[in-house]
Amino acid sequence: MRAGGASAEEVAKYAYGARNELKVKYREYTPPDMLDVIDARIWSDMVTKLDLHLMIWLKRENF
Repeated sequence: MRAGGASAEEVAKYAYGARNELKVKYREYTPPDMLDVIDARIWSDMVTKLDLHLMIWLKRENF
């Protein structure tokens, strides 16, 4: 794509969309109990990162 003149942003948008399409396709074939495990791990990772950012903010704000 870059050789064809596409910008870095266009390539990134294409890659993001293609990744999401692939994710949706394979989620259809994944058993529901396994999806629960996968989703729990994703949420756990996000909450851990959010907790870290929250703690940094609280420390910076002297709470």
